[in-house]
Amino acid sequence: MRPLVPWLCMSGVEVANGVRTAAYLASCPGDTSGSSFQPPPAYTASGDCYCAAIDEGPYISPAEDDAPWFEASRPESGRFYGIILDSAEILPVIERPLTRLRNGGSVGPLRLKPLILSFSGIMWAGDANGMAYGAAWLEDALAGRYCKEGCSSDELRILLSCPDEELAPTEGGYTDTYLEVDGYAADPVIFGGATRFFRDAYRVGIADGPVYTEVPGLDLDQGQRVSFQLVAGVPWLFNALRYTPYSCQSIPNGDSRCALVTTASWTLDPTGWTRDATTVLQLEALDANVAESLVTVTATRSLDGLCPTLQIPTPHLTYTVRLRAGEILKVDGTTRSVTLLNPTTRRWESAFDRLTYEVPLQWMDVEPCTEVCVCVSNVGGTVKATLDLVPRGWG
Repeated sequence: MRPLVPWLCMSGVEVANGVRTAAYLASCPGDTSGSSFQPPPAYTASGDCYCAAIDEGPYISPAEDDAPWFEASRPESGRFYGIILDSAEILPVIERPLTRLRNGGSVGPLRLKPLILSFSGIMWAGDANGMAYGAAWLEDALAGRYCKEGCSSDELRILLSCPDEELAPTEGGYTDTYLEVDGYAADPVIFGGATRFFRDAYRVGIADGPVYTEVPGLDLDQGQRVSFQLVAGVPWLFNALRYTPYSCQSIPNGDSRCALVTTASWTLDPTGWTRDATTVLQLEALDANVAESLVTVTATRSLDGLCPTLQIPTPHLTYTVRLRAGEILKVDGTTRSVTLLNPTTRRWESAFDRLTYEVPLQWMDVEPCTEVCVCVSNVGGTVKATLDLVPRGWG
């Protein structure tokens, strides 16, 4: 991996793309100040810092490309060229509380703190008006104010370092059939090119900044160093690529489906992800003639590699879900949320009340080097189930 932070997206809005900005700097489109400067050579297609994974160009100008910040009614927006991030710091999230005693002290259990991410880079523009516009746009983008319908205002996606392979966003990929559905053939898992190198964070907000400082040798109207700090309430970074033990499995009345999910080997993932994972389970009630379905979800650690497993008869996690006709419910371990898609408003709403479980709710996480058998059984109308396994870590 190269030591570069080339891409950051907040709330569905691209905030920083080093390839895009370098292309704009090469031609300085819309620059009326009379100045002319060249992009850092490392970011051009022949440079050491060029990253094909985020190159969806050709990039011509903010106006012609409809850059994320461009507004036709604001001419100065065409003279802001974006940000090239060059550093990121992820602060440790694990701590042990220490209680001081008269002689020595007592060390408490490990606990997770919020995930703190600090970024820094150069913000580029063609003139003072473009720079001022860019600063205002950046503050709003980091606050999630440009979130469009269907996005979440507190989600972050980043590419911390460009992959060594020169993969375009939709290139590459391979298949692996390591996942099997009990009694059913599973579709091969598809790994989509560069997607596996991106990381997601949830419940993210701006904690500090943006702070602007002078760059030696650059006019303030052309380039300024910008630094900002984000904090994620969910203390992990998640792989943007999800593995699907079973997808769209129809479960009729009185039937069940099981799948073995594993972190025992990440050889299928060339990024070398070796930590644990969590799950996202989505259930949809398909039968309009059945008023309500009762779905039971169990997760049991498997020591024999079987699913259902015979060695540990008692599940370590179980809960039931009440689903009415046409409803879609999601139990999401990444955001620590249970939401229901309202059939009328088509909006996701909190739905913890639809679950029956032992307090507190145990999320379906999978520890490192572990195999878990997940079973979904149904009483009522036909239910469609999709289970995703999402690797997570802190880098």
